[in-house]
Amino acid sequence: MYSTALFPVFTARVDEPASGTFVKFDGNHYILTAGHVWEEFERRRVNGIGLTLREGVSHRYAPRRSVFIPFILSHPKKWSRWGPDLALLRVPREIVPTIEAYKAFYDLRKTRIAPPLKAKLRNVDLTTAAEMLSQEKAFLVEIAAIMGTPRDLGVFSSQHAEVKITALLVDYRGKRRLNGKLDYIDFRVKVSSPAPISDFRGMSGGGLWRLLIRRSAEGKDEVLGKSLQGVAFFQTRAKNGCSTICCHGLRSIRALMASAGRRRRHAKVNNLVVS
Repeated sequence: MYSTALFPVFTARVDEPASGTFVKFDGNHYILTAGHVWEEFERRRVNGIGLTLREGVSHRYAPRRSVFIPFILSHPKKWSRWGPDLALLRVPREIVPTIEAYKAFYDLRKTRIAPPLKAKLRNVDLTTAAEMLSQEKAFLVEIAAIMGTPRDLGVFSSQHAEVKITALLVDYRGKRRLNGKLDYIDFRVKVSSPAPISDFRGMSGGGLWRLLIRRSAEGKDEVLGKSLQGVAFFQTRAKNGCSTICCHGLRSIRALMASAGRRRRHAKVNNLVVS
């Protein structure tokens, strides 16, 4: 609903994608992703940014890179697990209806998961969640997942790419870090066999979500509510069959939103076109 792949599109080819989330706040629409994703697009001077609007259908929708206005937090020259590594790409109003015909923009001013139902288990570890979801009786459980387009699950050629937006379930008890106005959540994930993903390239910029899932008496799962909690931006080298995925949290997202708001107000005062 909110997630998209972000393809670097050149004149004669399409390269492997990153990930992003369609979001909105204060009357403007954006793609929320990792800062290094946008800066790599700029460095390589891509012609357009391919967006995945219709899942399971071969299509091409690639607005020119120049139509997006980036808002990025100041960061060191070398990217690391401390970032800051966040970007908001303002979507021009004229293409918002095209995107909304297939996708939705998540309201970043939301403060809680909806609907207001009580989960039987909250903030559980991944093993407990899997055990609960294997049961047949009806209940509610709250879990965490990173939504993105892992390269390992895609099929690529020079002119065509087939990708899958995937929910990577993670342990909600991830290690949390603070650095001034920024926050981080680190997740340990398995990358050795039989894990289907051995490398998480392509997940950069993907949203970290809290999901409220109901298992019906018939054994079917239904997502009743979701809340955006962060953005994935960095992975460590695999060690002992595991890797760490680093995400910015809500505190970091709000810092970026505040920075974007200041830039828009400054541009308005100085008659610049930013929003």
